[in-house]
Amino acid sequence: MKKDLIKKLKEGFKIENYEIKAERVLKGRFKEERNLSLKLRYDKNMLNLIKMKVFLGRSPFYKPWVEIFDIQSKIEMGNHYLEYYESKIEMAILEFLSENLEHGDKLFVEYTNDEKTLKELRLGVPPVLTRLGFKLFNLGFIWLKDWYYPEGFMEGGPKIEAEKLELNIEINKQLNSILKDIANFKYETKNKELLYRIDSIFKYIENNLH
Repeated sequence: MKKDLIKKLKEGFKIENYEIKAERVLKGRFKEERNLSLKLRYDKNMLNLIKMKVFLGRSPFYKPWVEIFDIQSKIEMGNHYLEYYESKIEMAILEFLSENLEHGDKLFVEYTNDEKTLKELRLGVPPVLTRLGFKLFNLGFIWLKDWYYPEGFMEGGPKIEAEKLELNIEINKQLNSILKDIANFKYETKNKELLYRIDSIFKYIENNLH
């Protein structure tokens, strides 16, 4: 994790006419954890966007991780709503995290309000082929896992865990695993969107498998 990740969030970054900024940074359950509340600035309004936990790591035992949750699927903006999912705002946040997390760091993205990802996972779609998983894969997070806790508890809501791998042997192993999963699934679906994702991942693996 880049050292200035939290500083960058406190300073904020712009996406078109909006600004995404951490309004509050509080200490977490242990000394390396921070709790952030990300806001969306529009005109003079500061609107709730997402919550974030940042674990700074505890070398040499625990690597850093980031979790985003409490995602507002619809953001009220006066007399209209802004959809979060499939928006430039969602993509800007995921891209920011991808740029500031390093190999071995983990990213957890809650999908409680992400109806499309939730539906796809319930239908047995592999995580990498879901709406959210496919975005994460294209940002370099090739190791993906679905965490679903029916009761919630301290683990929070259902989420996808994503990680960038560093060693070629690990990358090749994971790409081969993905190849097997999506090859099997390709014959089970006629959904055009899923077939497009499958073909895109096939091409990526073909160009990157050593």
